[in-house]
Order: sequence, then structure tokens, then C-alpha cells
Amino acid sequence: MNFILALFLTFQSDSTTLNWERVTVDDLLTVELPSNFERTDTLGQTVFYAEANYSVITLSRVPESAIPQVDRITSSSTEELRKLYTGFQNGTIKGSQGEVVDSQDVLIDSLSARVFRTDYNNGETKFNQLILVRDKIYFATVWFNTEHLELVEIEIARYFNSFQFDVIPSNQLRPARLEDSTSYKIGELLGTIIGYALIPGTIILIVILIRRKKKK
Repeated sequence: MNFILALFLTFQSDSTTLNWERVTVDDLLTVELPSNFERTDTLGQTVFYAEANYSVITLSRVPESAIPQVDRITSSSTEELRKLYTGFQNGTIKGSQGEVVDSQDVLIDSLSARVFRTDYNNGETKFNQLILVRDKIYFATVWFNTEHLELVEIEIARYFNSFQFDVIPSNQLRPARLEDSTSYKIGELLGTIIGYALIPGTIILIVILIRRKKKK
């Protein structure tokens, strides 16, 4: 059994003193985040940042209307959705010297989603959870120093397993159009755009690591 699958089959209570709370992202999604989270809204894109015990947690919500470079996000069939996810996945590591080392399609509240792990040359690892619901992309990440993988497992499981959508599976997709054949390219573009938008998360992680070294 690979690590990603194990995250969805097991869950352990966090024994530390960090407080988590359920947060309403929009009318479709609620999720648990560390109570120190911060929310920013820029040009239609909503981003949550939070510091867990050993990682930085982010959640990016991007509606189609907030991305002028894309005419329409593809979601007409499960096959097209997977193409978009693959393009997005590959787009997130463009220019970052990252590598996708594990990837899996999963169900979240019976909705089709993608979970994947990326490793970077600077010694960081990021677990990603991506789900598209009609015209909205929800992109969740847990960033941490790779050597802390075992310590972060509980944080990843708690965060990813907390996603609750108020939408029936049949409403995840929408009618097809001729342009839907460009699913991969659209996904790659979106992944690149959002990947660069989350660069502040890397800065936060670096600050956390430096601060912890000073405490030792």
C-alpha cells in the first residue's frame, strides 16, 4: 500500500496542543485548519495559509472567473477531468526543480480528486490535493522539510480527510464543449499560475525552519 492511499484509510488524533477549527471556505466546502490560519482574497482568488507543528498548510480556491487566461475550465467527463488534473499536476513543478514522485486519483465525498506528492531539490516535500467542482478549483498543500515526513503524516491525514463538500457527485461535471479536448493544456496552465501564486508558502516554511534552528 503506498503512502498516499494510507492517508485515506487511517487517521490518528493529533496529540499536540495545536488547535484546529472547521472553516467555511465557500458555499460548497468546509475544511479543518490550524486556528492560526490567515485568509487573503486577491482578484477573486482566495488563499488560506496556516502553520502546523511541522509544516505549512495552504488552500487555494480559484473560480474560473478569476483566471483571465482561461476561457473555460474543462470538466465534462471523468476522462477530461483526469487530463486536466495531470496537466495541473505537471504545471505546478514548472521552473521549481520539483519532481512528482507519487500520484493517485481518489474520491472525496464521492467527488473525483487527485492527490500527489512532489519532492524538491532544496530538501522540501509537498503533498497536494486537487479537486475541481464545475467552475472552481480547490488546491490544498502541505509543505515541509522532507526529513520530517514521519512527523507530518498526522497533519496531512487530518487536513486532507477533513474536506467536506456540499454538492452531489453528478454536479461535479458539466456539459461538454468542443474546447474540452484541451483539458491537459488548460490544467497545465492553471497549475503553473497557481503554483507561482503560492510561492509565499515557501517563504513561510523557510522562516519556520530558521526559527526552529535558533530555538535549539
